[in-house]
Amino acid sequence: GRTPAVALLVLGDSSAASVGIEKSEYGLAAQLAGLIAERTGRAVRWRAAGFNSATSGQIRDHVLPNLSADPWTHIVLAIGTNDTKNFHSVPRFKKEFGGLLYALR
Repeated sequence: GRTPAVALLVLGDSSAASVGIEKSEYGLAAQLAGLIAERTGRAVRWRAAGFNSATSGQIRDHVLPNLSADPWTHIVLAIGTNDTKNFHSVPRFKKEFGGLLYALR
């Protein structure tokens, strides 16, 4: 009971936001939280944030500014598929993804 809880944030596209999944308990964040709790014996507090077809820049510009500044101990990014699907150039992806990482700090 003295070990602090793991604070898990899952950000990204539809896979992070559990789009198309019947119950949020079946989503990426909930499943990761369950595995972490099972393997570490620690409580896990989790949050999933994102939206369908989100790119790195969109997560940086539209999701992060609306999240509370909670002290997350673990952050998972489900990002990149839509940047590729939308034919974003490598320099653009590096700029937007790098900006996302910087904003997360």
